[in-house]
Amino acid sequence: MKRIVFFIGIILFYSGTVFAQPNPIEIKIDPKNMPEGDLRMSDLIESVEYIPLETTDECLIGDGVRYDFNDEYIVAGDVNGEEFYLFNRKGKFIRAIGGRGGGPEEFTYIGSLWLNPDDQTIMVDDGKILHFDYKGNCLYRTSFPIDDRECDRYFHGNFLRVAESYLLRDSSYYVFNLFDTKGRFVKEAIRSVPIPLIADKQWRIALRVIPIERSYEYDNAIHVRETMNDTIYRIDGLNNFIPKYVFNLGKYRLTPEIQGNLPRFRELAPNCVVPQYVAETTDYVLIYYHYQDQYHYCYFDKAKGKTYAFNSKNGFPNDYDGGLDFFFMLNDCQKNQYLSRYIHADEFTDPEKRTKQEPHGPQSAVRAFEKLVKKVDPDDNPIIMIVKLKE
Repeated sequence: MKRIVFFIGIILFYSGTVFAQPNPIEIKIDPKNMPEGDLRMSDLIESVEYIPLETTDECLIGDGVRYDFNDEYIVAGDVNGEEFYLFNRKGKFIRAIGGRGGGPEEFTYIGSLWLNPDDQTIMVDDGKILHFDYKGNCLYRTSFPIDDRECDRYFHGNFLRVAESYLLRDSSYYVFNLFDTKGRFVKEAIRSVPIPLIADKQWRIALRVIPIERSYEYDNAIHVRETMNDTIYRIDGLNNFIPKYVFNLGKYRLTPEIQGNLPRFRELAPNCVVPQYVAETTDYVLIYYHYQDQYHYCYFDKAKGKTYAFNSKNGFPNDYDGGLDFFFMLNDCQKNQYLSRYIHADEFTDPEKRTKQEPHGPQSAVRAFEKLVKKVDPDDNPIIMIVKLKE
């Protein structure tokens, strides 16, 4: 009998089934009927760092920025770059690493860069993962099955790989799967949303309104989602995917029928609300979403159970130091108490890009921003903006 129970438990573990799942908290987004809130970013922020990455002839980063950071280092590169670069935490260039090509220790592009906290290595993703030490030596590689999944994040010894529901013709597959650093399968979870194709059934349905950030880290747990599924899942220590939030988008939801209507997709989809980025604090969920070809910024108050709009068209309003309003870009993310983004130097120095908010942070922060703006040249490498949230 014990063997039978154990066997059933193994099956349920690998099938992604989770018992006693709590009801997720509903987050309603109605773009036509959302009150404006009074939350200020200065209410949430403990500090802001602007880290200009040193610019030299040996270190030039283009538009497709990929980066990661920890307490000691920043690693950054360009998606089409020939190599990537290691900096110290102040942005001082240390060395170039890796090379582009088809060899076993080369990458074909830079999909993502991660600083591995488990073994002090740098990981570069181009469909496989190459592992480098900080001196630039390639140590080993992690290979995955050849499919259309993208490697989205590394956490707790596992790689999260994703194939969103709009990607494959197969009507039902697992959206998320986990592999360890040796390339061994760990788990798969969350069935895809079936999409009825109105047009050619052989057509791959990889049309999308806009790419979304599919994961963030809060309270030492990874949270995941995908475009066609309104639920945000928290991955616990046993790799169970537990529903935490669910978006209520009402008539603005991107339905499977709209996604599958290939002839009219580009006509219908702009009128749908697509939450693009999500971050979380102790009291709020920060969201920006895409609707009618524009970005909109709002927050969900956990205590009140209501969603409010930010008074800004350019991001979460930066009333901390008077710099740029904060918003995420692809490859930006939340790492527990830290939010980050990259800023191109020409944008950083453009006075038209500055916030319209009056700063309420410490005067030392305001002065530090003004001083840095004067030092940065518009042709310099990007600036990494790191926001530390209050506990």
